[in-house]
Amino acid sequence: MTSMLSVRNLTRSFGAVRAIDDVALEVGPGDIAGVIGPNGAGKTTLFNTISGFSAPDQGSVVFEGADITRMAPHRIAARGLVRTFQTTRPLHTSTVRENVVAGTHLRSSGGLLSSLVTTPRVRRSEREAAELADTLLATTGLDHAADAYPRELGGGQLRLLEIARALATRPTVVLLDEPAAGLNQTETRHLEKTLLAVRDQGVTLVIVEHDVELVFRLCDHVTVLDFGRVLRHGAPAEVRADPAVAEAYFGASRATAESEGS
Repeated sequence: MTSMLSVRNLTRSFGAVRAIDDVALEVGPGDIAGVIGPNGAGKTTLFNTISGFSAPDQGSVVFEGADITRMAPHRIAARGLVRTFQTTRPLHTSTVRENVVAGTHLRSSGGLLSSLVTTPRVRRSEREAAELADTLLATTGLDHAADAYPRELGGGQLRLLEIARALATRPTVVLLDEPAAGLNQTETRHLEKTLLAVRDQGVTLVIVEHDVELVFRLCDHVTVLDFGRVLRHGAPAEVRADPAVAEAYFGASRATAESEGS
């Protein structure tokens, strides 16, 4: 498989604790890859290390054939690998549309002078940014709220806004950190349809998520972390059937009870 993103033997420690330990991950173009595991398994640390917010102790991250290990987060994002966060971070004094338009500036070639001087090129760039924002708002189902402010949105809508802003950077890979956290069943189904639509538009997705049923429905392959190490990697059906995964999530008693009851 030709990898879009390749994580090789990645290790990150905090004092005596190894948050991630020799983790490897391969994500191909157009994949939706899932990363799951119990609380404290190292999922967010993995995302932080891939996206440049935390430097690894060892190992490497290769994105589209280039080694981005220890590269600054803004440089990684400008290359086309962006991430969302567990806690949404909207621009509270800007409208929903303006929040998404702001995301388009990350990969803009213009500098400060071009933003102050109105030229045909600047006007064209602004028009394209507005058109892209409207397209992404329609994709995420937020077009009806384009002129609203973040404080007027519910939790599920704020997560969709976070995704729309990430997509506005025109990425090739997006790391989604718990996109379904706090969503109800209807919102989760809408999120699922949105992410499938995003993948169909050519964006590769890597998802850290506690909603394992969503992951098993959505993802092409799943990596399970436990105490910072890869416990299992494979197709959703294979991962679901692995007793070690049930043990890691539910403990021996529940796994045994479910086995006896089946």
